[in-house]
Amino acid sequence: MHRISPTVAVYLTAAAVTTMLACDVATPLTPAPAKPASSTAADGTTLKVSAPTLVSPVNDITTDGTRPVFNVTPVAGQFSTSVPGLTYEFELDNDAGSAIDRTFVAGTSWEYPTPLSPDTPFRWRVRATSGSATGPWSSVGRFQTPKQRVAPAVTASIEEWHQWFNDLVKEKGQPTCSLNALIAIRPDVNAAGAEFQNAFRGVGEMRPRMFLPVPGCPGNAVNNPSPPGCAFNRTVDIGNFGGSWQWVPR
Repeated sequence: MHRISPTVAVYLTAAAVTTMLACDVATPLTPAPAKPASSTAADGTTLKVSAPTLVSPVNDITTDGTRPVFNVTPVAGQFSTSVPGLTYEFELDNDAGSAIDRTFVAGTSWEYPTPLSPDTPFRWRVRATSGSATGPWSSVGRFQTPKQRVAPAVTASIEEWHQWFNDLVKEKGQPTCSLNALIAIRPDVNAAGAEFQNAFRGVGEMRPRMFLPVPGCPGNAVNNPSPPGCAFNRTVDIGNFGGSWQWVPR
């Protein structure tokens, strides 16, 4: 029978302990906790919503006037179709992509507050925001403003004046006949040689009349409380206060 010397026994015992400790260190009993996911997405957004979809103006359309109305669809949240407390950041750029204006709107529609340059292309985009958190940008939309509106000549037809008037009220953002609308468009009307006069048409009905320039008439109604009789030869009723614009030659 072979006997193990005390020296060898001590060596074997130390080796066994070392092996057990090595196993304990290299193989933990429970996995290490995973690192927390970042709240910032790969595209830099911090709000978990979809990108808005542009509705209008898009596809290089020419807008009715130089104060376009921008419309988008509402965004959806990652876990819910509706997300409370959102605002939308609208960005308007020139055609080279440099920002001209940015604004935050508590809704999905924004009417540009001042006239843009006529006959000019523009680009725009939108994203949803909530506090300091921002969602992904929409695609980029492109549109064109209409050409410079030119007042008709004195000899222009009634229908040419009608088209000019329609373009004017669209450009000024005045879809309804009202006193404020007349005040907004009167400088352009006067500059074209035309003028307004309010006329009573029945109980509660005030219908403004527009005096158009009359070829060969020595004067017009612009800032003139007593225009010559011939200035009445081309007048048009343009609607009732509170209603839509009309065009009724008299």
